[in-house]
Amino acid sequence: MSALDEVLPSYRFRERHERTIAASPDVVWSALLAITTQDLPLSSLLMGIRGLPLSDIRSEQAERYRQAAIATFRLRRERGGST
Repeated sequence: MSALDEVLPSYRFRERHERTIAASPDVVWSALLAITTQDLPLSSLLMGIRGLPLSDIRSEQAERYRQAAIATFRLRRERGGST
């Protein structure tokens, strides 16, 4: 069971996106880890609006999701799979 499965044990939807990037996996991975919400102002705004009603309750949950997503990306990378 992955860290993401612990946070989201069941789901109703699955979505996958794929994009070819003209860079090595190490360069892409470094860029992925370096990006912050300040680099994505529109996404930050939309996610902020989405979370207004329960922002205090969701802050801890959001951090768990973020940590689980990072752990999943690292695990896939270590296993040589696509991210």
